[in-house]
Amino acid sequence: MEIKDRIMSGAFDLFMQYGIKSVTMDDIAVNLSISKKTIYQHFKDKDELVFLVTDSHFKEEEREIEKITKSSKDPIDEMMGIWRYMHTILVNMNSSVVFDMKKYHPKAYQGFVNFQSKSVFEKVSKNMQEGVRQGLYRENIDIPILTRLKLIEIEAGFNVSVFPTTEFKPVDVQAQLFHHYLYGILTQKGIELYKQYESQI
Repeated sequence: MEIKDRIMSGAFDLFMQYGIKSVTMDDIAVNLSISKKTIYQHFKDKDELVFLVTDSHFKEEEREIEKITKSSKDPIDEMMGIWRYMHTILVNMNSSVVFDMKKYHPKAYQGFVNFQSKSVFEKVSKNMQEGVRQGLYRENIDIPILTRLKLIEIEAGFNVSVFPTTEFKPVDVQAQLFHHYLYGILTQKGIELYKQYESQI
């Protein structure tokens, strides 16, 4: 692994564990057993590092979600597969990561917003269309509205003023929002399939 990739990987792990604001360039250097000077040879400042780390992560998420989509048996299987993948990320995620991005690293946060509004929006919209076509989702749902609602729910789940870090974990909040949302659009046929997949987890 090249040193730049190693720095980004190490920084990502620390950000996820402790939040972005609380992790300094010194912390990253010590954790990787390298000098801070070495970090600055590859990154202008922490803001650039945060942007590149998060941008790389969102691109990796896109690739993984695309793999899940291609291997899924149906829209419900796809949604639950994506949720299982996101669970592995969220379970070790510090509650303040998204808040820190929004407050201290706006360029990185804009990348998060772009990822949501483009990749996630497109994926959820296509999933809903196919789910309706297969009779798994209710045919009277308004796809543009509910797709946007899903994006709002995801972001709201990271809002520390709504879900304080002292009381809630991101993985628990997003789990409740995901299952509540999905169950709300299912037909009876979809509910039966959904319960089958749940029992297999």
